[in-house]
Amino acid sequence: SFSIALDSQELLDAPAVGEFFKSRVEPLPSFVDGDVFVPPLGAITPSRHYFLFGRPISTTEIDASNRTECQSVYNLARDAVEEGIVRLQEEVRSRDP
Repeated sequence: SFSIALDSQELLDAPAVGEFFKSRVEPLPSFVDGDVFVPPLGAITPSRHYFLFGRPISTTEIDASNRTECQSVYNLARDAVEEGIVRLQEEVRSRDP
């Protein structure tokens, strides 16, 4: 799904970002007089959100200057996240209507 938060004119009139967008679209050619196109600002959000909280990974005994130890903890965290994603896809999403 896609939710449009602001349209072109609202973006151009926005206090924080309006001038930025105006400077970006001014040099662009337009085939319609007076028309300004600013890509819509929005968010693509999935229709479902799945969460899985795994076991904590302690880093208290890790020496931050030891690249081997840091790589080991990184690999452990990466593997846990990847396994969690697979678990959610196979066990949860597959049964979700």
